[in-house]
Amino acid sequence: MILKPNNALSFITWSPAIFWSLMMVTAFVWDFHDSQQISLDIIYAAFWLSGLLFILITFRRLREQQQQQEDINLALLNSEARKDEIMNSTLDCIISIDQDGCIMEFNTAAEKTFGYLRDQVIGKDLAETIVPANLREQHRAGLKFQSVTGNDITLSKRMESTGMRADGSTFPIEIAITRNKTDREIFYTAFLRDITESKQLHSQLLYQTKHDRLTGLINRYEFENILNNLLKSINDDTHHALIYLDLDQFKVVNDNCGHGAGDCLLQELANVLHSKVTKGDSFARLGGDEFGLLLTHRSIEAATQVAQQMLTEIEDYRFSWEDMIFTVGASMGVVSIDKNTLTIRDVLGNACLLYTSDA
Repeated sequence: MILKPNNALSFITWSPAIFWSLMMVTAFVWDFHDSQQISLDIIYAAFWLSGLLFILITFRRLREQQQQQEDINLALLNSEARKDEIMNSTLDCIISIDQDGCIMEFNTAAEKTFGYLRDQVIGKDLAETIVPANLREQHRAGLKFQSVTGNDITLSKRMESTGMRADGSTFPIEIAITRNKTDREIFYTAFLRDITESKQLHSQLLYQTKHDRLTGLINRYEFENILNNLLKSINDDTHHALIYLDLDQFKVVNDNCGHGAGDCLLQELANVLHSKVTKGDSFARLGGDEFGLLLTHRSIEAATQVAQQMLTEIEDYRFSWEDMIFTVGASMGVVSIDKNTLTIRDVLGNACLLYTSDA
């Protein structure tokens, strides 16, 4: 028999039998040769003592092994507890699915985001649970492709998509997916977050970069972008026009009533004029008391009529502040935009020259 050093339990099990066998052989030899006079009572006592000793050793070894196993189990439990604590304390939703698309894990953040309890979704089809109906076929096709090819390239980047809550409402999400493999199975883990607030903030910042904060009209930066794109698309048959407008009495209101009154005047007059702008045209505050109106597919004659209508609106307008009432006038320049127009500077410069000479 060969005893392996790493098999402590096997050694402990067989050691008493080996010892007893050796003792019996020794007793037989001693009795046969009558070389020593040893009482059988002493031999039996030795046998009992040795047996008790080995029982104690065996018990101790088994107790040590049991303690080691308990320590291992406790370490595993602590590891699982730490994993659960991390998963449930993270701000990102963590959702795991098997190769069939069924949910295996659903952390606390996912519960809060999607409106489901974990026990409600475990084992359910992910597509039917949190994916909008119009994206489900795409989701299933992607899952099938991954299962067949095992291609991790498409899983390496964050991407934007749409999620669906328990009440059926949809919202934008950012998602990254990893492919995980164990000895027994392959599964996928999605890390995702609700980006509704960041989308709203982005839209708000984008709006602010393109619009005048006081009047809500597009600003000079956006107006010039629109004009520049228009110049790039001009051909022989297209004609556009631009109206450049400067208020005449704005400085009087500012000097007599203060900047608060001036701001109020600009807001009210911008609303009056913007309500008359045709859809598809662009009306902007270019700075101070200067405004611009870009008329697409309009001849210079048609643009001149629009300018006259705007001038009439301004002259009929009355601005009241406390006990004072002001009339407001304006100077305007109207220019044509065609294939001979080269730059934004040409358009705005010509409009300024025209309104100055008219004034």
